[in-house]
Amino acid sequence: MRGNTQFSVATHILALVGLSEHYNNHMPTSAEIADSVNTNPVVIRRIISLLKNAGFVSVRAGVGGVGLLKSPESISLLDIYKAIQTGQNTSVFDYHHNTKQSCPIGGTINTVLSSKLDAAQKKMEDELVLTSLYIVMKEIAELNGSEL
Repeated sequence: MRGNTQFSVATHILALVGLSEHYNNHMPTSAEIADSVNTNPVVIRRIISLLKNAGFVSVRAGVGGVGLLKSPESISLLDIYKAIQTGQNTSVFDYHHNTKQSCPIGGTINTVLSSKLDAAQKKMEDELVLTSLYIVMKEIAELNGSEL
């Protein structure tokens, strides 16, 4: 089963935008971001739209370019995670909702799993809230031999 990469791509976008502004005073275009992510600009524009709706970025029409609206210190990984979950179940986990209810397993599996999956979701969210976009950007800069 393949996982959803929107969260990591959204974090990549925000880190790239923040670092481009910091080092180059430059607002990258969706094509430039797509090149870094190594994906299609349409995928990038879709995720940028979610980030814009969350109030994290602005998009310059015409000449193009994406800029941060909030400081990287004020955006947590949990904020990013929630921003890209818009319109979807915000849990990492989902249930198979069409189990055979007359089966002893199918009729009870979701009840048994729910408290365990809810606890795992909470632990993940508790961890994500501890890391800001700034910390991600700082670690990226350090891995590339720079300081932020």
